Amino acid sequence: MMGWLTLRALDAVLPGDANVPGLAATATGPALVARLRSEAPFEMRLVLNLAVWLWLFSPIVTVFLPLPAIWLAPAAKDRHTDRLSTAKIYLVRQAILLLKQVAGLAWGQDPEVRRAYHLQPYTGDPGTFRGDGR
Repeated sequence: MMGWLTLRALDAVLPGDANVPGLAATATGPALVARLRSEAPFEMRLVLNLAVWLWLFSPIVTVFLPLPAIWLAPAAKDRHTDRLSTAKIYLVRQAILLLKQVAGLAWGQDPEVRRAYHLQPYTGDPGTFRGDGR
């Protein structure tokens, strides 16, 4: 459940359009969320989950609707996410910045997105960070 919510929050900060798919529509989005949930340090998972919960339950403050963010109409969801990213409270802005950072990692490595921007796709992950590469 938390992986699904995380993917929806990441898709809200980097939505797609007619030319480029959103994060939830890519193949790398769900795969990266699953990999993050299994390989990331506890602190990263904790802060990411807190950022997702903040995004999910704060529409009452940003767009004045007592609904979770996943139930908002697309325009209201965009307005909600934008208002969180420009909030006057520093920690709120940082939480949304974390969502943007994680979403950008997944979205930017997707071959379909890279093709839309006329970039070569990345080669496979060598696994050197986790120590399973050469």
